Amino acid sequence: MKRILEDYLPDDDIMSEEEFRVNAIKHIIYDKLSETDKRVILLYAELGSQREVGRKLGVSASTVNILIKRIREDILKYFKNQYDS
Repeated sequence: MKRILEDYLPDDDIMSEEEFRVNAIKHIIYDKLSETDKRVILLYAELGSQREVGRKLGVSASTVNILIKRIREDILKYFKNQYDS
């Protein structure tokens, strides 16, 4: 898990618009999400499979699907509140 966290740390030296958005989302993940939500979304980013995340966490893929949808909504809400004002 530590290696995954290090791979997804925000980098404030990024300049392009797309990279700005990615960096902003990384900040939201680290600053706003609970440790559980952070773990779920980072495992999903790393493994790319809800089934595999479910296996790692000991829950069903459908539970992971529900969690991912809610976490994405939370990230979007934080992003809009912070950057679309």
